[in-house]
Amino acid sequence: MRESRTWIRLVGLALAMIVAVAVIAGCGGSGDDATSDDGSEAKTLKVGAVLNYSFPLHVDWQKEMEALVPSINEAGGVDVGGEKYMIELLIEDSKSNAETARAAVEKLVNQDKVDVILGDETVDGWLSVTERAGVLVIANTPTPGILSPDIKMAFNAGYFNTQAPIIWDWFAANFPDVKSVAGAYIDAAQGQAEAGKLEQLAGAFGKEITTIEFYPDGTQDFSAIATKIAAGNPDSFTTQGGGPVADSQLFKSMGAAGWGGQLFNTVPLSPDQIAKVISLDDVQGLVGAIAAIDSDDPPPTAQELKDVYVAKYGEWTNADVGFISTLYCLLGALEAAGSVDPQDLADTIGSGLTFQTANGEAQMINRPDLGNDRTIDCVYETRVGQIEGDKATLLATIPIAEGEASARILFSKGQ
Repeated sequence: MRESRTWIRLVGLALAMIVAVAVIAGCGGSGDDATSDDGSEAKTLKVGAVLNYSFPLHVDWQKEMEALVPSINEAGGVDVGGEKYMIELLIEDSKSNAETARAAVEKLVNQDKVDVILGDETVDGWLSVTERAGVLVIANTPTPGILSPDIKMAFNAGYFNTQAPIIWDWFAANFPDVKSVAGAYIDAAQGQAEAGKLEQLAGAFGKEITTIEFYPDGTQDFSAIATKIAAGNPDSFTTQGGGPVADSQLFKSMGAAGWGGQLFNTVPLSPDQIAKVISLDDVQGLVGAIAAIDSDDPPPTAQELKDVYVAKYGEWTNADVGFISTLYCLLGALEAAGSVDPQDLADTIGSGLTFQTANGEAQMINRPDLGNDRTIDCVYETRVGQIEGDKATLLATIPIAEGEASARILFSKGQ
């Protein structure tokens, strides 16, 4: 009898252990129950991110996500088709290296079991991993592979491909005396892409290129490059993609080299960002994009990001908001699709999704010039300004429809 009772107790303990293991195993992964801060039950959506910690713009991206995602979770999570989801964010460092990035993605897909990855400029090197696994990818990149019609689960939610022609179209119309341009770019994937785009833009809008120069990552003295560019006597000079420090130093070096033409850029660079690197006296008259979040009347989504950023870090540091648009695209797709299924989200993004970002309203567009009728690229409402004194004066706000028409001027040249 005693042996029978002992056997029963052992069976009970074994069953209890099995139940405990099952509960623990069920705690991870998308779709599992979690508890939101308001006490209600919520499920978990695992979101991976691949970024480069050594690049200033990616550090901004990281800090913004690490402020915004907890804020979303603290407010009860994301409402998806009437169900609440908490976002579990898993960030991996690509180190701007293709092999490192691919290994990071394989970890996110195979070990962490994420459903979505927010990607950087290394994305083309690991799309085969995510496509095979059916994982949704939303990236901010100027690289062309993500736009291929063969890619079904990846999208570019940044303005790399569209904001430049929008600014150029406006610039060409409002500065007709500018006939030639020179550019300088970081010697990396993004810089090479920007240089190629400069050649396309100059051809599309009838400008002569006098020279294009590249500089190694980490360059601090741009005097030799500026002297070489100034010798070609271009009417205008542009640079972007190297980050606020390198871009600002290049603008200053052009003036120090004795050149007095028109400065312009096609990505947002606020006076406050520039002033942390050089004197604003060095960039008076600079024409370029203005970030909505740094405008006098930022849209609600931009103000919300600024508020949660200040709450976490104590002050607004004029962070770049380009890359966090990947997260805003995901949030817009979750709301529109009413589903966390990666295929449902891909179908929603690929069918003309419009979403709100910290840089204003954005809309996914197709690229028939690349043989892709799905909406896999993105256009934003765009603000153009000019530095006067210690601020950027708003010159124009270009709506999405008008901006898309400008972008398609450039796209049509590739057909």
